[in-house]
Amino acid sequence: MAEMVISIDRFGVLNAFRRDAASSAAWVGPDPTGVPELVPGAIVAILVRSATALNALSVDKNGALNIALYDASAGWLGLDVVGDARFVPGSNIAVIEKTAADQFVILIDRFGVLNVFTTDANVGLQGPDTFGAAVFVPGSSIEVINDGQGNYAAVLADINGGLSAFYVDANDDFVGPEALGGSVFTPGCSIAGATF
Repeated sequence: MAEMVISIDRFGVLNAFRRDAASSAAWVGPDPTGVPELVPGAIVAILVRSATALNALSVDKNGALNIALYDASAGWLGLDVVGDARFVPGSNIAVIEKTAADQFVILIDRFGVLNVFTTDANVGLQGPDTFGAAVFVPGSSIEVINDGQGNYAAVLADINGGLSAFYVDANDDFVGPEALGGSVFTPGCSIAGATF
């Protein structure tokens, strides 16, 4: 088992530090990948694909989602653009990981619409598909809540300050949004959630 931390440096390059979790070995890194196209200090999301591979995701300076693959036996295998430049540079990214082959990447585009990319064990990241109306703050925070029984909700604040939830149903379809209470929050505000 390995541990890895990933960040974007001041030049816009993805960097990682890693170590063997089973030993007391020191951290190794930084290990850069790609060219300086990312937003320095921006959000990086991680999808664990297997016991030896992961994807790191971030939205670049042009507003396109970028994905890098790390394989324990080969290192970084490049940084690729997925889809078009429809997001705010450095946008927030939320992930739902049901299994290593059943994952969702969620962002709000420049127009305020929820976008969802999905993974496929054979093809990789696909999409995005859009859900709902243009009622969210572009690039805003999204909190994912797992009830511990395989049901997920993505919760975010709309442009009127109301909280909304999208649910992933048994068929892996996004359902919603469902309004949660009144409009008392700052549009696009940060949200924390927990299951206990």
